[in-house]
Amino acid sequence: MRPGEIVVTVEQVRALVDEQFPEWSDLPLVRQPSNGTDNALFRLGDSLTARLPRAQWAVDQVATDATWLPRLAPYLPVPVPVPVAVGRPGGNYPWPWTVVPWLPGRNPEAGQDLVDLAVDLAGFVRAMIAIDPMGGPVKEGIQRGVPLVQRDELTRRSIAALGDRIDGRAVTAAWDEAMAAGEWPGPPVWLHGDLLAGNLLVNQGRLVGVIDFGGLGRGDPAVEVRPGWSLFDARARAAYREALGFDEATWVRGWAWMLSVSLYWLADLWDSARPYGPGETGRADVKAGDVLHLTRAASPQFARPILFRLIKIRADLHTYSGWTWLDGYQLNERGEAVARRELYVLKAGTNRPHRGPLRRP
Repeated sequence: MRPGEIVVTVEQVRALVDEQFPEWSDLPLVRQPSNGTDNALFRLGDSLTARLPRAQWAVDQVATDATWLPRLAPYLPVPVPVPVAVGRPGGNYPWPWTVVPWLPGRNPEAGQDLVDLAVDLAGFVRAMIAIDPMGGPVKEGIQRGVPLVQRDELTRRSIAALGDRIDGRAVTAAWDEAMAAGEWPGPPVWLHGDLLAGNLLVNQGRLVGVIDFGGLGRGDPAVEVRPGWSLFDARARAAYREALGFDEATWVRGWAWMLSVSLYWLADLWDSARPYGPGETGRADVKAGDVLHLTRAASPQFARPILFRLIKIRADLHTYSGWTWLDGYQLNERGEAVARRELYVLKAGTNRPHRGPLRRP
């Protein structure tokens, strides 16, 4: 676990539900696996989910979801987890929490035919952008969705910290070109802000739900480009881009956001993580080629080697060990996925996890 995280148990949640929502006290409660570390999820009966923050940094989402999702949901093309109840701290659990609908569906996986999903997801993004601002929170600081220039200093520090472990000159040139692409010219628009595969629900290849609005706010829609690179292959990416209708500058800022975030986490984790491959029990050497993807942007105008790497964090349910799961695709010059790269690393200071098979988070 990361510093500040807590373990939430079935027994704790059972006591909270029974005390605060006795109408649900007879419903079975089952812990659910989660792609992230911000919240612990427990299925409550067939149609509800208890969602409890696992760290202070995730607590604000309780109020954000309760305030804004009921207002946004009527304008969206697929269901979202509008809270049906907000719980109080209780017992030895310190924060507010929510009960939300259980939304059916499965997470999409790269390698499937995702063209229909790409079009559907673009429709969701366009619907978010079109919603009246309603005084919603505007992104600030270095949050996803702020003007890219506000990430400039942090990104350059990350490049410097990585030293010769990456092609710093090429990455800096790519970042410089992205910075020259221009900022979002319009007012801040509504963003989901975290369109990972784990936050998308599909059925028979179509989008049927979007979850986890921890990145909700208003800002530059370029951050919604992310699934075009992290999930979709070249054909689905082209469909996503066409359906979004974003101009060239917005698309460029989108991959620049991925570059900035990836560089930050790489610099943060490179020296503090102990790498393990599936089935390995000892320390392994990490080569830059195993961790980095230096590829080319699809746009000829920005044909520089770019780092496209997303890092996901999960908690092993058996030991609550902190895993970092690195997953991405190596692309050729036509923007086609030609090889998949995966690396599992156990964060320094955590216990060695159980010796069973590793599962994708």
